[in-house]
Amino acid sequence: MSYTIGQFRKEMLGNYLNQTSMTKREIHTSPSGVGGDIYFKDAAFSMTNSFDYQKNYYIKIQIKRTNADQNFSISLANLDNEENSEQFLKSFYVPAIRGDKDINKTAIIEIVFNPIINFSDVVIRLNRTSQDYSIENPDGSSGRVFEIVDAGCACYEIINILNSISSVTEFDKIGVQGPSGLLMCINGEEIRVTPSGIYETRSGYKINFMGFVVTDPNPNVNYFILDYQY
Repeated sequence: MSYTIGQFRKEMLGNYLNQTSMTKREIHTSPSGVGGDIYFKDAAFSMTNSFDYQKNYYIKIQIKRTNADQNFSISLANLDNEENSEQFLKSFYVPAIRGDKDINKTAIIEIVFNPIINFSDVVIRLNRTSQDYSIENPDGSSGRVFEIVDAGCACYEIINILNSISSVTEFDKIGVQGPSGLLMCINGEEIRVTPSGIYETRSGYKINFMGFVVTDPNPNVNYFILDYQY
């Protein structure tokens, strides 16, 4: 079988993401196996239109740090639907503020995902400890309360660059040169460029979706070169 080699550079596409609108809402989480009216306050972002299982997405969430470590889980759900189905996406850690000289007062979490079904909400839950059961808040809730920075949160649909390459429907092998940590979406999976500045796949690994999380239109920011075989 013969293959053809091609190259795709950042400046060859003007837009890599399409922003979608979402609304933050407070949700109440009742711990299982605990009697009484105990509930914790968590958060969710509801989509104007549901997350489509045929598409891939990138979400950025910004959370305020406190004087204690925080651990979170994030998932997809249909909160207003009687079906109690969820898709777990990621666990993440938000470190405590380390003294007055710590200028990083917030933490940014980035997630690339493909929904397994259509979902309406992204749910962010703080992982609770025994400490949370001893905290009573004025509004009747229990536990620690976390704060999301609305201005630092966004959701995007990721564009498949294969749709902009004539006569190519899938890659058989790729090699990406770009800044360390550059976030990509390959067949719905979250992938980053390695510290060496290079990411490669083996020959024969079929790729039908290739996207880059590039939010800055400046051609010199997060510049990359994609070499591909098809």
